[in-house]
Amino acid sequence: MSFTSLLNKVCDIEISLQEQSLTTGEVKRAWQPFYKGIKCRLRTRSSAEKITGFSQYKHSTHVLYLEFLNIEEKTSRIIIEGKIYHITGQLNMGGGHEYLCLYLEVKE
Repeated sequence: MSFTSLLNKVCDIEISLQEQSLTTGEVKRAWQPFYKGIKCRLRTRSSAEKITGFSQYKHSTHVLYLEFLNIEEKTSRIIIEGKIYHITGQLNMGGGHEYLCLYLEVKE
């Protein structure tokens, strides 16, 4: 069984941009599509994983697996089936930038 055969969902990845209003000068955060239609696999993290996991990933509620992409976790978010997930960490899997594991937290 190949890695890609396990990817059973599709996600979009958006990046955050700072936009300034020409009339008021107010700076707002806007989201822009960066990658669209990326095959992925999403799973919920168990409570045992949250206790024994790395401290920076303890608050993540889900894990997302996908083929490797360059993603800046602080300025990116994931959208799957209309739900928004913020990236709390990432792990390069398989060596050589083949696969990526993203730790996510649901934001509503």
